[in-house]
Amino acid sequence: MILRQSPDSRALDQLKPVDKTIVVMSDLEGLSDKETAAALGLTVSAAKTRLHRARLFLRGKLAVALEHLGNPQAKDRHDGENKIGGRGAQS
Repeated sequence: MILRQSPDSRALDQLKPVDKTIVVMSDLEGLSDKETAAALGLTVSAAKTRLHRARLFLRGKLAVALEHLGNPQAKDRHDGENKIGGRGAQS
């Protein structure tokens, strides 16, 4: 029997361990920024920054996964981000 991971699980597994922990603590367990930072020995500012970067990474990975599943809306949203000023934006 072959078990397949969902796109969100695969994306989470690609994060650095500390970033994965921050996402889980903040978004899944509902801890505050202050609680998350204290638990990991980080400043609140550092925890917020890492969470923001992890969310951007996950958003990009999930957009690509949805494109591969044939969801044209995901491709349009992903392309629009690049035009607005995300990574890969052209000046």
